[in-house]
Amino acid sequence: MDGFQKRKEVKTKAILKSALSLYLQKGVQDTTVAEIAADAGVSKVTIFNYFGTKDNLIREVILHYISEVYEEFHAIVHGDLSFETKLEKMMFLESAEMEHNSSEFIDEVMKEYNRPDSRVRELYEQEGLELYMNLFMQGKNDGKIHDELTIEAMIVYLSIFTEGLRKKSVYSSVLPYTKEVMELFLYGLAGKK
Repeated sequence: MDGFQKRKEVKTKAILKSALSLYLQKGVQDTTVAEIAADAGVSKVTIFNYFGTKDNLIREVILHYISEVYEEFHAIVHGDLSFETKLEKMMFLESAEMEHNSSEFIDEVMKEYNRPDSRVRELYEQEGLELYMNLFMQGKNDGKIHDELTIEAMIVYLSIFTEGLRKKSVYSSVLPYTKEVMELFLYGLAGKK
């Protein structure tokens, strides 16, 4: 990589980091390109040269954000914790993100996920599902998931759960009950045996 490419990469990362920080604090609509540029130490022209439009910048920031979340999930899934602890950490990480960040930004993430050409959904299908499959395999190997349940059925169940969370009314109502929802997800209505 030549010097120009390295500088461009550094500036791109700075822009994504600044935009994400501001979007999480203030929301997307209340954050201007000028504020992002000032925070990143670049010009507005640089942002438009790199991303084209504000909408493209928003989409790239969301993809950057989801990639960071999956990096955290990867570390959890491949760590030395119990199945239940891993699942709990992942669910609480998701709920903490939703609870502590601008609801408008979370809405933008959900809108992006629902787009027909969503790279966020593509990332979920490529990386997220694999992480959950690894986690479910550990749960089966540890005897925490019933032997007769197939990984495929669990992925379908997860997909139904994920589809529900794509609706604003659902994901906002889940937040206060994260622990209970995790229990339902793991043990169903009958609870632990």
